[in-house]
Amino acid sequence: MGCFLHLNELLSSIEKKENDLLIVGSQAAVLPESLTNMYTFSPLHLEFICAMQADAIILCVGYNDKKSHIINIIKAVEGLSKATVVGLVLFPLIEERDNAGITAGTRMTNTRKMTKDELVHKKMELNEWTNIPVYGLMDEDDLLALVDRSIDFFAA
Repeated sequence: MGCFLHLNELLSSIEKKENDLLIVGSQAAVLPESLTNMYTFSPLHLEFICAMQADAIILCVGYNDKKSHIINIIKAVEGLSKATVVGLVLFPLIEERDNAGITAGTRMTNTRKMTKDELVHKKMELNEWTNIPVYGLMDEDDLLALVDRSIDFFAA
């Protein structure tokens, strides 16, 4: 609750300055990926979403994130705030998994950068799942398109 109160105080002081746009960032771990591991619960992220009351959210997703998890996160952030998820940004690293689908590890040495073909395929797949525009994090043209999408959202 302390985080929520602190954010409210900060937002109140910002509002008095009559700023038009406030950009903040947070981890995407709004919902746990597994309900069987208490370590994956992150109530501070929920407090942050509730406290910010954003108008728009850009959600970063991973290549290995499951369809149901991504859709549930979108529903959660839109339900906890008045925000619309205006874009998904695809993180460019893929976690290597063994034949059983088990993550090989969490260290960066067990990841690799996705290929251009993997990026194109995953962007199309994510867009089909969510009907939300998808942008590659390391693709300059995509990020410029995301800026344009954000400007259009706020101009409407």
